[in-house]
Amino acid sequence: MSFIGIIPIFFIAVLIILLVEVRLSSKWSYFYFSRGIQLYYKEVNSRSIVKDLDDFIGILNASFKGTGYSPSIKFTKIDNQTIGFREKMFEFSLFIYTPLMHGNILIDNTKIKIKGLANWYPIAFTCLWYSSILPTFRYEIDFMFLVVPIIIFGVIYFIQLKKYNKVFSKLSGIKQ
Repeated sequence: MSFIGIIPIFFIAVLIILLVEVRLSSKWSYFYFSRGIQLYYKEVNSRSIVKDLDDFIGILNASFKGTGYSPSIKFTKIDNQTIGFREKMFEFSLFIYTPLMHGNILIDNTKIKIKGLANWYPIAFTCLWYSSILPTFRYEIDFMFLVVPIIIFGVIYFIQLKKYNKVFSKLSGIKQ
């Protein structure tokens, strides 16, 4: 079996990864929201302890509703110290994209930490994409197929970085 013959198997694997990720994300799985490749991290000293996590989550959800240009950010309690968050699934907006990150907020007695973890599907799709084009790659013809995904992911990361910085600003009580 040639390498090209393996591509349909990779495609099925990517589809399975997508379905598993959607399931874990929609069920707010502790495993999914606490482990992964870290793409964003900030922390702030916390002078006051958040007394009621549910009220705090309500404030965050009200603060990060969609603008019509991009989806809302949804926050949910994962455990007594952890809030998971991600862009809302299936929300109509002008600019629709596949998020590269989901995040968690860890609140303890002295610090509030925010992490952005890589979504699995974009990584799997990237592996499928490059494994399908690299075996027959010709620089003169296929260069754009190599560069375009990097540019698209860069733009999406920048959009999410701005959103995560706004979440951090809200958590730290300062504006960036």
